Amino acid sequence: MNNQSKRFVKQFVLGFGFLSGVWVRIGFDPEDYILGYAHTALDYVFPGNVLSLWFWIIPILFLGVSIFGSYRNGKILGILAVFIAFMAGLSVPELYFLVLLALAVIVGFIAS
Repeated sequence: MNNQSKRFVKQFVLGFGFLSGVWVRIGFDPEDYILGYAHTALDYVFPGNVLSLWFWIIPILFLGVSIFGSYRNGKILGILAVFIAFMAGLSVPELYFLVLLALAVIVGFIAS
């Protein structure tokens, strides 16, 4: 188990996959709040529609970079590990989320 595998599992499988699923499950998206407050503050300083366009594009860019990073570090198995972790996050109240999360971590270590 090398450092690259540990980093991939921590950052992408647990951070990007599992936590995203948990946020979707509970109905809270911290990115919306952070970008919403930043947009409100910057719109007060720089009024106009150009900033609104950027705050619409930024989350899409973050998602694309995260998916690309997951593919770059783990290829198809890495994407599969992130997806399984996302499904584990969605099923947190159920007991089988532990099985899904363990499976995602194992696939993540195999992928990287």
